[in-house]
Amino acid sequence: SVDRDDLVDQGAGHFRKVVQRLKELSGVGAGETENDNGNGEKKEKKKAIIVEALTPDFCGELDLVTQVATSGLDVYAHNIETVERLTPRVRDRR
Repeated sequence: SVDRDDLVDQGAGHFRKVVQRLKELSGVGAGETENDNGNGEKKEKKKAIIVEALTPDFCGELDLVTQVATSGLDVYAHNIETVERLTPRVRDRR
């Protein structure tokens, strides 16, 4: 994502709200969930989605990282930019 240094929370609150809303709309939980429409009839099965967030570093403010990390997302990612000689030490070899 783009750094949002112009915002007090650097965008952490927006990430959190979006993740929570996506989970809410998809039906929280893994795999398929079968929903009852209230009339005893079964609705179409929904598949829960997996949410991955690629975030800025929030200038190292751990409370902002925590807001996103505890939002319900499944994968928390962050790009690591470094010089070539350090790449083997800091990047996953996959």
